[in-house]
Amino acid sequence: MQVFSDTNSTHSIGAGFPFPTPMTGGSTSVPSSAVRRGDPAQTPLTTPSVIKLDGYGDFPGLLHYSPHSVLYEDKQYPTALHLFEACKFLPDWPDLADRVRQCQHIDQVTSTSAGLANFIRPDWGNVMLSTMDEVVYLKFRQHDDLRTLLLNTYPAELVYVESGDLFWGGDGAGDGMNELGKSLMRVRERLRSEEGTSMINVQPYHDGRTI
Repeated sequence: MQVFSDTNSTHSIGAGFPFPTPMTGGSTSVPSSAVRRGDPAQTPLTTPSVIKLDGYGDFPGLLHYSPHSVLYEDKQYPTALHLFEACKFLPDWPDLADRVRQCQHIDQVTSTSAGLANFIRPDWGNVMLSTMDEVVYLKFRQHDDLRTLLLNTYPAELVYVESGDLFWGGDGAGDGMNELGKSLMRVRERLRSEEGTSMINVQPYHDGRTI
């Protein structure tokens, strides 16, 4: 099944949420101090109303740059970030997408993509949010532990804290569009719908801290 496709729809693929006005380019930020690991939550108790995702604590595995590979069209991408940035050049420029895929460090991914800006698909502004949804969805379908971790955050609001990127994230004080957090929540709802009755086995998660 083709996951990413050209579309002028104002809704995310499979999610039914309207697009906000996208930023030109649509690159996602990677904090220089990013923690690149993600262990599943261990203690299900109660869920806080807001979970802030900043690369630390129990939830770095939910972020787009966590070291969890994603398989797409028979190619392994080191992270969801690699796949998202590579999709800017698919299907017309697979060699450029491969250049992004082969970046050894996440810090190189967005800079490599930015250097190829003249080749970004012309409809990227229309499809980048639905593409993020699908990339995130693939990641959590392919990693059972991360899927459980994401499902266990329900019904908390997920906020990606990144003051340097107020499109994909926010500053932690309410400013910012938090599009990555919204994508995670849309995918969480999609997974909950697919899990159906098995969701009774998924418990809310609380890490013992006040957020």
